[in-house]
Amino acid sequence: GRFEFTGGDQNNLASSRKVQKFDAIDYGPVNNQSSGEKKVSLICYGSNEVYLREAKHLQESKLDMKYYEEFKHFAIGELDDANIPSGVKLYHCVAVSKSKLSLSRVVAGMPRNHEYRADLNLLKRYFSKVKSIMFRVGEGIFKLHACNIIHGQIDSHSIMKFGDRWKITRLCGSIVR
Repeated sequence: GRFEFTGGDQNNLASSRKVQKFDAIDYGPVNNQSSGEKKVSLICYGSNEVYLREAKHLQESKLDMKYYEEFKHFAIGELDDANIPSGVKLYHCVAVSKSKLSLSRVVAGMPRNHEYRADLNLLKRYFSKVKSIMFRVGEGIFKLHACNIIHGQIDSHSIMKFGDRWKITRLCGSIVR
């Protein structure tokens, strides 16, 4: 992808820190100039060992992305392995799609609007949506576990809306059992 950094210290990638996160805009592949732009988080791993432990399994598993945030794996400097000079450090990175709306934000907004308690139809509609979201999250967790992946941090902050779908986020750092 073609990325423009919008936050974080992109000049400090050579840092000794094991994992660094940056906010960025992904303009899509070089060969597809019309793909549009998406806000992403770039997660860069300072060592191959940390990348293998925290993210590589996501690339290798056959996850159904209708349940999970979109992510792309790449390496900085990876034109092809033959062109990487010896002694040059290769940084593995994952570009993770970002969303503005989390389930925690929706829930936090509910107490301020007591209208739903007085209107039975509104209350039924609200609970129907909550049930639908929780069912999708349950399906996603089941499918993760079927791939021997344990998220370990499911909460209302890790459930986010992408378009018209609610998805599980924060998959990098999940555990393979």
